[in-house]
Amino acid sequence: MATPRRHLSFRDRLRNVLFYRATNEAVKSWDSFESKLFPFGWQRSVKTLDHFKRVYWLPETNLQLVLPGEFKELTSIHMLEICVSSHTAFEVREVLERPF
Repeated sequence: MATPRRHLSFRDRLRNVLFYRATNEAVKSWDSFESKLFPFGWQRSVKTLDHFKRVYWLPETNLQLVLPGEFKELTSIHMLEICVSSHTAFEVREVLERPF
């Protein structure tokens, strides 16, 4: 559920987070992401020419995900691409991030 924007202070920040639907768990690393993606038949391509990218593909389809090499570089566009390619497994939510 999205946080109403009218109640946010100027210090609060909303950020997009990728969630795994089955367990309602936030995905925070590539290991976590792959452990949830691979049971759906996805595979990681090891023959990637660009070492700064991670390429996943679904055999017998033309679906392919090209994601950044570092998890912290994952953007909202990448998250939406993941959701579109595997719509039953993942979703993007806005999460309130407050400075301490």
